[in-house]
Amino acid sequence: MLKVDENDPFLGSPKSKFFDILLHANRSVVEHEFDLFLDRHLAIETLLSERLGEDESLESLVKAFKYERQDDLEAGKTDMYINLVGDILTQNE
Repeated sequence: MLKVDENDPFLGSPKSKFFDILLHANRSVVEHEFDLFLDRHLAIETLLSERLGEDESLESLVKAFKYERQDDLEAGKTDMYINLVGDILTQNE
């Protein structure tokens, strides 16, 4: 029988652990990581918009992609939560 230890630091999903860390980590570290994340997101969005041109809507392309690749995106989100937690924790010491 599997015993659940409430004090186990690995208990919970990567998403729930991310928000636990986010709320308790050094604020400047969290701000720095969030800025890096936004910079990357906006760079990718701008690059994609420029490559698409004005013929295609970025928003409709993103919606279609999200619908078609839901499973891949969920796995990617899990990986992203884990990476962000690692990035925050390594700087928070």
